[in-house]
Amino acid sequence: MQWVPLSDVVVAQNRHNLCVWYNIEDPDKVVIYNIANKGDVVGIERASGKTSVIVEDGTQNVFFELDEYMIDFG
Repeated sequence: MQWVPLSDVVVAQNRHNLCVWYNIEDPDKVVIYNIANKGDVVGIERASGKTSVIVEDGTQNVFFELDEYMIDFG
């Protein structure tokens, strides 16, 4: 589990999914991204108006872009 830098958004990983809570006060509203067979979350990057969760997939990284509007106004 990690907080998205400079926000109230939480990101967590289970065996097959990347789970994102844009509003931590409403835990039933979770956005789920299927990352089965992709690997493990290795970081979160915020730059140039975009936020991405970085998942290590073998020797390369896969980026899952989050909803910036929801991060800013979640």
